[in-house]
Amino acid sequence: MPQVKGLKKLSDDMSATYDGAIVVLYDTRGYSQKRITVMTPEEATVLLALYTDGCCTICLKEIPEGDVVCDGCMEEARNVRWLKR
Repeated sequence: MPQVKGLKKLSDDMSATYDGAIVVLYDTRGYSQKRITVMTPEEATVLLALYTDGCCTICLKEIPEGDVVCDGCMEEARNVRWLKR
């Protein structure tokens, strides 16, 4: 099986690719990658929200329902992006 390009390591056993339309999870144990599942961005967001259980995905502080990151992490990201211009 050919190696998959653009894999982002999630753990010792799992990696993912993202092309703007879908997220593909791969089992990376052994010498080749096996595709596990394909998710839409909406499905990935729901999975992330369930995993973090109402907390910021970056600092894990509790945030209002429906938010993905807290105001502090969002502001820090904006500042870093502005500095890189």
